[in-house]
Amino acid sequence: MSYSEDGYTELCKININQSEIILAENPNAENRYMVVENRFTDYYNKSCDNNVFQGHTNDYVESLDVFTKKVQYNIDCVKSTRDVNQSLFGIEPVALTSADCIAGSGDTDYTGKLIIVKASELKPEYRAAESQIVLCSHGNGARPNAIGTSVFGNELFSGDSVCYGRHQIEGVADIERLPQWAKSMIKDVHEAEPPQAEPGSLNTPKKLTLQERLEEARWKVREAESNKNFDNNPKKRKDMEVT
Repeated sequence: MSYSEDGYTELCKININQSEIILAENPNAENRYMVVENRFTDYYNKSCDNNVFQGHTNDYVESLDVFTKKVQYNIDCVKSTRDVNQSLFGIEPVALTSADCIAGSGDTDYTGKLIIVKASELKPEYRAAESQIVLCSHGNGARPNAIGTSVFGNELFSGDSVCYGRHQIEGVADIERLPQWAKSMIKDVHEAEPPQAEPGSLNTPKKLTLQERLEEARWKVREAESNKNFDNNPKKRKDMEVT
């Protein structure tokens, strides 16, 4: 991204934590240096939402200090999220590859299946399983040889809606090769199937959609892991007894 309308030229740019932090220079401006932070709403596909910070100074060292602090803050945010995911859910920042897909599944229909997004299509800090495993819901690109290429779905871990091109998908996930946290979610989805109504009963159980069962499973896994983490922390138990 450039700032030619203001006469500023980029000196350095870092992408991290859904943000793009830029240090730019305009030798003819009253304040020669500018630091900008742009925030992304769709950080996988790099759709910029709005500018969340813009600062000007005539001191290069001062501008560099602001720039590095902005970068470090966003790095800390990513590290904090990783620490929480690891401690609560056992998630490691490890990327999945084509080896984790069913052989030959790249030429099949993805609709209703768990698919794996290519790590290379994600920003570097999100190249890990929790951002790659997606439940495909629809899209012309979900079907092989279709005119359209868009594949729509929801991340298994977060539930966030995402959209990719078919060329960005590795294939259909091989369940047996998925991380344990993902297997737990999938297992809970199947166990969440409602019981059949008794013959003649007027109260027919509501049949949840796969998406609704996934959402229930996500909360079930998180609640169980949170409770386990709490129970295994003597300091937290002691604090609760005191209060």
